Amino acid sequence: MSSQAPYFSTIDPQFVCVKPGHVEAIIKNRKKIHNHLGTVHAAAMCNAAELVGGIMTDVTLPDKRRWIPSAMNVKYLVKAKTDLRAVADGSGIDWSTVGETFRLVVFWDFNS
Repeated sequence: MSSQAPYFSTIDPQFVCVKPGHVEAIIKNRKKIHNHLGTVHAAAMCNAAELVGGIMTDVTLPDKRRWIPSAMNVKYLVKAKTDLRAVADGSGIDWSTVGETFRLVVFWDFNS
């Protein structure tokens, strides 16, 4: 994965589950992905969101179909102070639809 998209290696993802319609990864809370507040940087979380959403799409799309991310909407609800679990769940998506679709990626910290 990092050879095709080297930037993803900056978050050192640990995949917990990779299957059609569902991908989960753990992102460890390390200083190299902190912001000036000492919490996980927003860019690191966006990086993880694109990664798990993209892999979930890759392993779910029917053969011979391709995709490319075109937009990202982000809401930061609290400071990320622990390791994070990023989850992409595509169970509510009609994968036979051609054209633009929406993928939701949710983060949980290990205190919740």
